[in-house]
Amino acid sequence: MKAGDIDAISNLDPVITRLQQDGAIRIITDSRFPRVNYEIFGGTNPAAVLYAKREFIAANPITMQALVNAFYKTLKWIATATTDEIVDTVPSDFFLGDRAIYVKALKANLLVYSKTGIITRQGMNSALNMLATFDPDLKGAKIDLQRTFDDRFIRRATVLFDDPTNSDLENDERRPEVDLKAFRD
Repeated sequence: MKAGDIDAISNLDPVITRLQQDGAIRIITDSRFPRVNYEIFGGTNPAAVLYAKREFIAANPITMQALVNAFYKTLKWIATATTDEIVDTVPSDFFLGDRAIYVKALKANLLVYSKTGIITRQGMNSALNMLATFDPDLKGAKIDLQRTFDDRFIRRATVLFDDPTNSDLENDERRPEVDLKAFRD
């Protein structure tokens, strides 16, 4: 960008914050704001998600629940932590040699972090539509999002860590059979 070899860029932070601070770019559309995600994608833009094959999920429900619990507890912590507390947990290699840039980038992105990890129907649709724009195999593909996205583990995490009296999952035939004594905090 600085050499003038690239005319346009779409990238993540802290790269964008660094380029913006250095005056190397002019931001035209900034997806670090929820409103812009709705304008561009028609919903939220789920990014850091867990992907697993159905067979793996069926064979490893305790592992899946533990992974989702870690994501969930991290999001809940991020929602209440200070910027410095969050940055203190990040390896310094991510700072691009400048902790202040990383702090500024984190602050610019906090609005779009999910507080629950739950992907809404709009989020599912916007993710699929975005991927289909770039992936020729997905363009025009008939994908049943209800079968593709499995939210039972995140729903279980909300019960485990937020409302242990909520019995909604006890009536969900898809609920993972998980030995709650096997979990360690």
